Amino acid sequence: MTIMGFSLKYSLALFGAVLLSGCVKTVVQDGGDDLSPMQFGKSEVMTRSIVTNDSFENEGTVFNVWGTYHSSSDRNFIPVDVFSGTEVTKTGSKWSYDDTRYWLPGFRYNFRALHPAVLAASPGMVSYSYAQDEDHPHGNPDNAVLSISSYDGRSGHDILYAASGPIAAVRGKMPAVAFDFNHILAYVLFEGAVDPSVDREVEIVSAKFYGVSATGSWTSAPSPAGTWDVTGGEKSTAQNPYAETSQVLSLTSKYVSVFPRGSEILMIPQDIQTGTMFEIQYRYTSGNTALRTVRTDISSIGASFKGWKAGSTYRYRFCIGDTDFIVFDKPTVTEWIDQDGGNYIIQ
Repeated sequence: MTIMGFSLKYSLALFGAVLLSGCVKTVVQDGGDDLSPMQFGKSEVMTRSIVTNDSFENEGTVFNVWGTYHSSSDRNFIPVDVFSGTEVTKTGSKWSYDDTRYWLPGFRYNFRALHPAVLAASPGMVSYSYAQDEDHPHGNPDNAVLSISSYDGRSGHDILYAASGPIAAVRGKMPAVAFDFNHILAYVLFEGAVDPSVDREVEIVSAKFYGVSATGSWTSAPSPAGTWDVTGGEKSTAQNPYAETSQVLSLTSKYVSVFPRGSEILMIPQDIQTGTMFEIQYRYTSGNTALRTVRTDISSIGASFKGWKAGSTYRYRFCIGDTDFIVFDKPTVTEWIDQDGGNYIIQ
């Protein structure tokens, strides 16, 4: 095993602390036979997602990892970051990363993970920190927090967050770090159908959703899905909606999603305010085929919920009749379910 002094080249490698409470930092280049390499695997998506089981397992899927170790007995020990947004990539049947790190027995480790990787790749968008407390004057990684600043929900990402730890490192082979991912956005669905009594076809020509906060900031504390703040965020408008589609959709008596794949509403959790608008343009394909526009303030349609929460699906269903009427059912809220069904285990 080669042990050498700190160098910039190995700033993301695993540091060790030896000798007294002065915390002389070293870096492990080569774990040798007595240290166990850090691996990631057998992680589970706790709620389901638009990121389907199959798609997440595709070659090249990436999430980012932050990780820190510290001493559970020496309050003067300075915590050491071993991962700082490092990319972990699906390679064949495994999850891999560059520059292998090794567990140091006797230390306490914590990890945080975020998907998709495009967030951490945006300068200044994602930050990682751990605050001081009475017993940890140099910071307590057990309470490490990830934050996302000024996220724009119109970018359409399905964001997953996970925390793992604290983990006590021991001698011998250590198990892979497992992550229980949680969705930190809500999934909002609008589904349309034609009343069975209608004897002509109906086409939706376009749809928009606007009047909600389109930007916000997130912190991973205190709940598994974290907390969003949309105070001062940009409001979506009819000219710059939160979601829109111009894909022509033929309706039948069976409910179908108005916003197709790629245009889904992945909502920043927030309260539902007056002026939250769902707008569609539709036409009958026979008889009077003039284009009709309907705008509905969804805050007024009798939902049992007052806001959208992370990890839930909110379904709004409406039915188009034969004489220019549209009826909304009472909206429902359920667990966010993907196309495959079932939990997804990364292994």
